[in-house]
Parts: sequence; structure tokens; C-alpha cells
Amino acid sequence: KPLELLWHSLDEWLVLIATELMKNKKDSTDIASILLKQKGQDQDGTSIPPFEPPGPGSYENLSTGTGESKPDAFGGKQEASADCQDVISMTANRLSAVIQAFYMCCSCQMPPGMTSPRFIEFVCKHDEVLKCFVNRNPKIIFDHFHFLLECPELMSRFMHIIKAQPFKDRCEWFYEHLHSGQPDSDMVHRPVNENDILLVHRDSIFRSSCEVVSKANCAKLKQGIAVRFHGEEGMGQGVVREWFDILSNEIVNPDYALFTQSADGTTFQPNSNSYVNPDHLNYFRFAGQILGLALNHRQLVNIYFTRSFYKHILGIPVNYQDVASIDPEYAKNLQWILDNDISDLGLELTFSVETDVFGAMEEVPLKPGGGSILVTQNN
Repeated sequence: KPLELLWHSLDEWLVLIATELMKNKKDSTDIASILLKQKGQDQDGTSIPPFEPPGPGSYENLSTGTGESKPDAFGGKQEASADCQDVISMTANRLSAVIQAFYMCCSCQMPPGMTSPRFIEFVCKHDEVLKCFVNRNPKIIFDHFHFLLECPELMSRFMHIIKAQPFKDRCEWFYEHLHSGQPDSDMVHRPVNENDILLVHRDSIFRSSCEVVSKANCAKLKQGIAVRFHGEEGMGQGVVREWFDILSNEIVNPDYALFTQSADGTTFQPNSNSYVNPDHLNYFRFAGQILGLALNHRQLVNIYFTRSFYKHILGIPVNYQDVASIDPEYAKNLQWILDNDISDLGLELTFSVETDVFGAMEEVPLKPGGGSILVTQNN
């Protein structure tokens, strides 16, 4: 019941603010209409008194020659607009904090890693008001809207505002949320349990690292990492950095068939033929663990993925424009098809693509039975 009361209270507040915003928007539109009308009269030849700079004290006491106050055509509306903005400024931070608290309450009723559908519905319903809050004060995102980091669907709604913030601020926000409630992650500065050391072989670093990481305690790996190469005495942050650096190159090693290089020559995407490696699923999982640990411990890795792959990781919908980073020519052809009528061109395109599988071209349907469905202007 308390959660229901919180839901309805927040809902009423945000609806009230939305109403005020709409009213304020209408008032602004009315003012603009009057100004445009005056401009039209001026163009028709109707004279408008020239502007005369006010004398001393005129701003304090706008008056006519008779000493009476001069009526302000827009003053009341401008004052109302200012009042509305002040109300938003005063309430935005507090309401945003309560919204985050509401999210946390909803999360208690959901399995780990899942966002309450009701909370998603709530944010979508009040999307415009919340965007108004963060547009006026982007710090609200960093101070209160931590739920965005846990729900890609909601993150995408505010992405344009988040991207506009300094990269340093975004990083601090991410790590503040990531490490909240966790102990110091610098394992070098506290005693190391011998059983927690990742002992890997330099000559088979990818396979041996995959094996030891899969057996390690995930919670301890998040707290800190200690690595030692077999037959070597060195340990510390330098060894950890070297380990991450070597693994970042091994992850995209063609011998493992996990990733392929895109057309731009600098980014990588998952290899559709990775199944030739019988351990590819284990290796993909290991690659994800390494990248996650690198992110968690602020270790640099020398890998750049395609934009579409990043979107898949974040759960953000992919569109045809993302193909440009993988195959610019193919993306250009797709754009041409969208921009032109292909009805009478005789292209005989189907909902399938041809892909190179180790030198042999194979047709892959894009939908069930796609190989026999012709692409037309209608579909």
C-alpha cells in the first residue's frame, strides 16, 4: 500500500507540473502570435513608435507622462512564466530523488537485473516532464537518475542529454554507481591470499586465463585482481596491466575465430562463423568477463568494436545506418533502395543475404522463407 500511495502522489505531482508547462507553453505561443501580428502591421505600413531609451529611474517606475503606471502587454505572462520555471527549479531535485527511491522500491519486487514494467511505464508516461527536469539541470541525471544505468530502454530516452555532458562527468557517474557499497578495489595495497592469485602460462595465455578465470570467485575478481605468470616472480599492477594488454590482442586473434575486422580496419564484430571453434561459446563468455573486469578496474584494452555491437551489448535497437561501420558500400546500397522506387528495376532482391563461409558463398534467410520472398516497394 505505501508503494501505491507513492505511485499516485508522484503521478499527481508530475501531471500537475506537465499542466503548468503546457499552460506556460501556450502563453509563450500567444506572446509570439502578438509579436508576429505587430511585425505584419509594420510591414503593411502601419507605423510603430520608435524605441526611446528610458531615462534614469525608468526601469524602477515605468510610467506615462501623467504619472500613471504604463500597462505591460506581456508582463503578467512573463511573470507567470518565471514563476512556473521557479516552481520547476524548486521541485525538480526533490521529485527526482523521490523517483529514484520509487525505482528502488519497485526493484525490491523484481528479480535481480530486471526493471519493473510498472516503473518503465511510469517514466514513459512522464517522459516530457522528466526531460524538462534534466534539460534545465543535467546534474539531476548524475545525482538521482541512477536507474538509467540499469535499464537500457530508459537510458535510450535520455541518451541525447547524457551524451551532451562532459565525458569525465559521465565516467564518474558510472564508476560511482558501479562501486557503490564495494570495498577498495586496489588489491595490491592489501594482503593477497595465495589462492586468489591467477596463475597463468605466458605461452598459452588465452586458454590458461580462460580456465583460471572460469574457476575464480567472481565477487573477489570484482574486488581486486592479482596475476602471476607461471615460472615468474613478478606481481602487482604492472603485471595486471600487461595481462589485460596481451588478452585484449588475443581476444581478436583470428586463430580463435571469435571476431572479424570490419571494413574500416579498426573495429571488430562477432564472427558469424565462430562455430568452427568448438570452444567458441566458452571463449565468448571469457572475453566478456575480461572486458567487464577491465571496465570494473579501469584497465585500458586495445579493442574497438563496431557501433552495432555496442548497441547489442547495451540493449539499444540497431538500425540499418549502423551497417555503415561494418560495410559502407552495403549501407550505401540499402540507403539507395530506401530512397528510390524499385518496383520496375528488375533487381529481384529477396529477404536473404549471401555470406562468405570460408571461401564458399552461402545464402542466409533474413526471415523464415526469406529466400523466396521478393523485396517490393510495399514490403
